[in-house]
Amino acid sequence: MSKEAFYFSHDYNARNDPRLMRLVMKEGMEGVGIYWCIIEMLYEQNGSIPLSNIEGIAFELHLDCERIKNVLQKYDLFKFKDEIFYSESVMRRLKVRNKKSLGARTSALKRWYPNKYNDANAMRTQSESNAIKERKGKERKEEKNTYIEDSDLNFIFLKFLEMRKKIRKPASDYAIKLLIGKLNKLSSDKSTQTAIIEQSIVKGWQDLFPLNNSHIIKTNNYELKDSDFSKG
Repeated sequence: MSKEAFYFSHDYNARNDPRLMRLVMKEGMEGVGIYWCIIEMLYEQNGSIPLSNIEGIAFELHLDCERIKNVLQKYDLFKFKDEIFYSESVMRRLKVRNKKSLGARTSALKRWYPNKYNDANAMRTQSESNAIKERKGKERKEEKNTYIEDSDLNFIFLKFLEMRKKIRKPASDYAIKLLIGKLNKLSSDKSTQTAIIEQSIVKGWQDLFPLNNSHIIKTNNYELKDSDFSKG
């Protein structure tokens, strides 16, 4: 067991606390002894003790329960909440001690197991780096896949490019540029351009052609299937 477990801080002028002075006047120095025994017990119990334990405290100190209750209740030395009693000064000191203990334990672990902590930091840094790369990659992909300013028309055009990949006729960047130029020459009307692209999707054509009015497509959310494409 560590040395710290046997020690708690004690203000050297605690005897001048008005509450303790009243305790001495009413209970004598025996009252002070009872007080400090209870304080020790609070440190042992991590700061609080159930009220149901008063009888056990009295038994341990060889006193009657009323004497213990008097010290607990009459001098404002302890606080009560939810069937427990505690000391605000004990709670405050325990909080400081636990914080220091945690800091010391963390420092010791880093000193004795540097690789473990360095690896953990490296993994966290790598994870953050991967997340940044993934986000930037997604942004670049979205930017790269925007060929036409109008989002609806661009969506249909991407479906056309997807169809070309399915029939093993993927379009190069230069070919995509030519296709968009041809689309603008065939028509400047958005609905007509949409129908032209959808016509090539349904026919399985790798190029764009003037609209055949007998085959105008009305679908705006066309789902590509292998069976939709001609094999010829």
